[in-house]
Amino acid sequence: GNWIDRFFRGRVIDFVDLDVFDIHFSGGSFLFWELPATLMNRWPIFNVADMAVSIGMFMIIVTVLLNPSEASGLPHASREEI
Repeated sequence: GNWIDRFFRGRVIDFVDLDVFDIHFSGGSFLFWELPATLMNRWPIFNVADMAVSIGMFMIIVTVLLNPSEASGLPHASREEI
């Protein structure tokens, strides 16, 4: 995908670039970590395909954690079998 775009067009074209408000964090501490002051004036550039893969993996992980016996494909044990 991205390699083909770079080869034929010289740049990647399937991304979303959001130009929204700046984020300024003045620093502080959390538990025993000292957090530095941060200024983020550019939001990350999102690749549409990477977003779909990340959301899909998140949904699979949540499904497995919430329904472990259904996700494993094993039949449920009945009360008589226990």
